[in-house]
Amino acid sequence: MGIRYITSRPRLLRNVIVSTLAILSATVLLTIVLYGFEKNALLCSENERLVLAAQSAATHIDPDIHAEIADPGDRFSDAYELTSNILGEILRGNEYIRNIYTVRMTEGSPTYVVDVPSDLNRDGVLDKNERAQGIGDTAEFAPSDALRSALTGSVAASDELHKDGGGTWLTACAPLKRYDGSIDGAVCTQSEVSLLRHRMLVTAYITFGTMALLSIALIILAASLLILRERLSEGEQEATKADAMMDVFRAAFEHSSLTAVQSLSRNGEIVLWSRACEEIFGYGRAEAEGNNALDLLFDAEGRAQFDKMLDRIWETKLAQPAVELKLLRSDKSRATILFQLMPILHGGEVTEALLIAIDVSSRQEAMKKTEDKVKELKNLQERLLAREGRMIELKNEINSLLERLGEKPKYVT
Repeated sequence: MGIRYITSRPRLLRNVIVSTLAILSATVLLTIVLYGFEKNALLCSENERLVLAAQSAATHIDPDIHAEIADPGDRFSDAYELTSNILGEILRGNEYIRNIYTVRMTEGSPTYVVDVPSDLNRDGVLDKNERAQGIGDTAEFAPSDALRSALTGSVAASDELHKDGGGTWLTACAPLKRYDGSIDGAVCTQSEVSLLRHRMLVTAYITFGTMALLSIALIILAASLLILRERLSEGEQEATKADAMMDVFRAAFEHSSLTAVQSLSRNGEIVLWSRACEEIFGYGRAEAEGNNALDLLFDAEGRAQFDKMLDRIWETKLAQPAVELKLLRSDKSRATILFQLMPILHGGEVTEALLIAIDVSSRQEAMKKTEDKVKELKNLQERLLAREGRMIELKNEINSLLERLGEKPKYVT
């Protein structure tokens, strides 16, 4: 009956189509924004881990010993074995790293120095059947930006994704600085992005599924509201029946758990306050309805921005683009809210503004936890660097003892 009723009235049909397109456009925009945030967070986290692993490897490798590895015959030298063992330990200790190796520039081209087999099944044992690259073999992975930064003394993750027969790779490189200040080469770490892509795909499915359900619910809700307004304008229902139906839709708004819904008057007075609003902002319905949203939820800067959005709703009669603002809770803490304002039309005029909001504070908290984890890893790096300083002191002491015994110093410092 609802579809027949809509199609039999051209004006109502036009309003339903416009509202549906507006809701779908807003949903697509919100979905792209949310997925973009999640995707960037995952990529940044993966690059940070690769950079820290490369820095850790560069800290443990003695660059002067590494410089002794010059030709394929050094494959069985003590210098090669020591460097290979260090790389192997780091590879086994970081489940997200697939490859780790050192390179240096030879006649303008990157060539392998030390490469270790991968631990494909993550059983803690390097796979000997995986062929390691030989000393002097051309490094075809070509993360030119990361390698170029490393050879100039900076640690960097590549902005490029390298593809080969083994997969698609993210790469980070750190310089191997000798004690005389020269750079012997770089140590690079790689992770295969298939697992990261799987995590992105799961995130996309969840985000798209949630937003699709939300858009369907809003379309049904908008269509129902338009039908109700059309019937009221035509006088096809008695006032008591209209009031009863409004109570039904009000109850649907108030008990919405997917999203917070508010209905606002021209000056920002709260007409409707849903249960999700109570959970997000901490104000009960009796505390919120009748009060001005500008005074209740916004600071001075946010109040000015929101007031302009209300003005545009009544001027343009169009839904406003989604925005993200920090709104005040009842305890004066701030919640990060992604919301959109849409007009409620009656007789071609805006009577109320419908505010649909999503609390995205948990996303901010997740990003904060990621930043805290990175800080912990950086603190670990600083402790490792301090230990490296102690190793240099011990080498100096050994050289002094050898000089006293009349022997040539063993270490270059």
